This record gives sequence, structure tokens and C-alpha cells, in this order.
Amino acid sequence: MFADPLPAEILTPLKLELRRLASTRGRPALLVHGRLDDDIVRRVYEALREFGPLPWLDVVLTTSGGAATATRRVAALLDEIANHIAILVPMRARSAGTLLCLSSDELVLTSIAELGPLDSLLAGVDSQAGPAWLSSEDVRGFGEMATAWFGVAPGEQGLELLGMLAQQVFPASLTQLYRFDALTRVVAADLLRRHLPLASHDEIERVVQRLVNGYPCHDFPITRAEARAIGLNVSDADPEATSALLAVYDATVVALGEAAQVGPPVVNLAIAVAPEVLSDLPAPCVSEAEL
Repeated sequence: MFADPLPAEILTPLKLELRRLASTRGRPALLVHGRLDDDIVRRVYEALREFGPLPWLDVVLTTSGGAATATRRVAALLDEIANHIAILVPMRARSAGTLLCLSSDELVLTSIAELGPLDSLLAGVDSQAGPAWLSSEDVRGFGEMATAWFGVAPGEQGLELLGMLAQQVFPASLTQLYRFDALTRVVAADLLRRHLPLASHDEIERVVQRLVNGYPCHDFPITRAEARAIGLNVSDADPEATSALLAVYDATVVALGEAAQVGPPVVNLAIAVAPEVLSDLPAPCVSEAEL
């Protein structure tokens, strides 16, 4: 049996806020919080097992990233269970989180939500105190930097640059990063065909190109206005949905903090609830500062 990572007394208040969101929007809601990896794939599967096929599903997503392959598997799970998938982002869905957002029929962002670029990262390639993470765009920009800053010309000087880079980063690691970049582009284009069903091949390639190498750094925040300008199908969360989404986010942070005090830290959460009649739910707690 796949164990729930949180004790019931910690999980209950979080489920209450998630159910309040589900009831407000009239749809089942799935919370996905943490790293998009093999563990979260299993947790999403377990969370959705009790549900049959659904016409609608809201996915409340908070993540700083993960693996493209695991993200594709989560997207496939969601596609199997729901005809219409809305991904709601209260705060952040960066990197692989943005990749998962491309699998949605509808993307709902609060005014403080952010997505992130899709340039691939490779860990553990540092040499003599170099960066612990290397981005595909860091490598791609090396030649551009050499030309723009130091006037290095293509040809033999370019080969010398490649040799210098290979001395600092194991050549097989560069090849792996090249393949990760190709994988990300393939997965992004595949998922975008659901998100933008009427888009042409060229339009999809343009969006992928923008997300992969259109930004100055991996941590660049893509706001909902920018996401809309790229061409993504973005809706603004209305005030009621924003309040409910931020309440779910805050309750998740509290639950993870409480769990860390009584046991090993919990990294990933996937919790699904069905909507109820709002009048049947307890009134939300209001602190003195909010009165």
C-alpha cells in the first residue's frame, strides 16, 4: 500500500481548503506540490485512483521543476482521466512545471503566479568550483559571448573554444545536455498540441523556441501577461479563485512545516478531492489581522 506522506490531523485542514476551491469552481481538484519526478508520478496515480473518467479536472500546481520524462508521464495520466484539464498556478510552476502547464486545455494564473523558461539543466558538471548546474543555454551562449565580448571569429578559433569548453565539462556531459535539450523540445511540442489545438506546426515551434531559448536565464519569471504574449491559453484567476488558490498554497506550506516537526521532511504531495456544497463546509478561519 502506498502510504500517505502526511498524518490525518495535518492533512485534514489542507484537504478542507482544497475542497473549498473545488466547490467554488464546481470541479474535482488535484493538488500537485513538489518536484516533478518518478515519486510524484506514483502519487498522482494514487490520488486519482478513486475517480472514474472526469469531464473536468482542476490541477493546482506548485513546483520549481523536475524531469521532462516524469512530466510527460504526469500529463499522460491527467489526459487519461479528464476530458478537460485546467492547471491553476497560485505562485509558481517553473521549468518542468511550465512544461506540464503546456498539457492543459486551460491555464489559470493568479496575478503573482510565474512560469519559467524550458532550457534544460544538467547537475554535477562543475569543474574547479564551476556551476553545480549547467543550462543548455549557458553552453549555447558560450560562443556568442566569446564573439560579442572578445571578438572571437568562427573557424579555427571556434574549434579552440570548443576544446576549452570540453576541458571544463566532460564531453559526454555536453552530449547528454544536447539530448536533454532535444527531449524538452519534443515533449513541449507534443503537449502544446493539446494546449493550442488550432495552432500550426510553425506556431508551435515558435512557442517552443521562445520558451527554450528566449530568456536571459533559467530563473527568469514569466508572468501571466508574458505567457499570454507568447501565445499560451492563459486565463486570469478571478478574485474568488485567487483567494481560494492562495489559501490552498498557504495551507500546503503549513502542512509541510508541521510534518517536518514530527517526521522526515515531505517533498512531494498529490491530493485529490471532489467538490461539495459550499454551505456544508466549515467556515474558513479568519485571523485577527484579517478582521
